[in-house]
Amino acid sequence: MGCASNVAVQNSAHYRNMTCEELTAALDKMKQQVATKQQHKEMNRTVDTGTTVAAQGASLAGVPYVGGVVSIAKTLFNHNKQTTENRASTAENAYYTVENIAYEKGCL
Repeated sequence: MGCASNVAVQNSAHYRNMTCEELTAALDKMKQQVATKQQHKEMNRTVDTGTTVAAQGASLAGVPYVGGVVSIAKTLFNHNKQTTENRASTAENAYYTVENIAYEKGCL
């Protein structure tokens, strides 16, 4: 997916040379990719909330060492979460770039 997104943003000339049918097909594919990236982003948000609640519960219950382990896990998770959010944003930007080209050509 990353390659398609980068091509759309960095090489819009490629899309400007496409027919309306090709642009429509590209937009349909990109729309599915954006939806998938958004699902991953939402799933990460849910996992983040669940992890925080579980860690607080364990801490209140007096389970030792939970704070340190959760802190390490949260650091790794936050890196993954940021990467997922960046991918979702890149996919959306690519979609809008191609969509604008389609509008300019009168395809939409």
